[in-house]
Amino acid sequence: MEPARAERQTSRQLRRAAIAAFIERERWRVVDTAAWDALRGAFGTVTESTLRHDLLESGFPLDPLVEGVRLDALEELARSLTALAEYERRAAEVLRKGAISPARKRVLEARRKAEAVLRNPRVSAEKSAAMEEKFLWLRTWLENPELFVEWAPLRLRQIRNLRGGSSHPMA
Repeated sequence: MEPARAERQTSRQLRRAAIAAFIERERWRVVDTAAWDALRGAFGTVTESTLRHDLLESGFPLDPLVEGVRLDALEELARSLTALAEYERRAAEVLRKGAISPARKRVLEARRKAEAVLRNPRVSAEKSAAMEEKFLWLRTWLENPELFVEWAPLRLRQIRNLRGGSSHPMA
């Protein structure tokens, strides 16, 4: 690679630097939903998923509603769903009967993504098996978010035990 090219920053690096400068200028300790709305306004040409990915990659603390559901690994799935379950528990106390909380909306959105992967015939058997497990996690959360907080560590332990005895396709 030529030296002049190595010194140039990519558009992703420039965007992430601009996001970091914006967050530092605003002095946010956590990117909550109000901060998220401000970032979406300031970086309106960037898709929500790209902006969320940039925030995750840069390590800024994110409110569970901003972070959403992490489908990349079971540990991240467990952590993000547990945070949303806590949010759901607090929100249930103030929501009117029958209203859908923002946390539940995030999990429903993740379930739709998981279903799309499972319906895709081009997805490998290994990725499909891993997504089946993640779908179970999402379904369990949707059925009972309060129980999920206790269920998740038990399920992780069971999966680790299965991995020890055989190669289990969990990512």
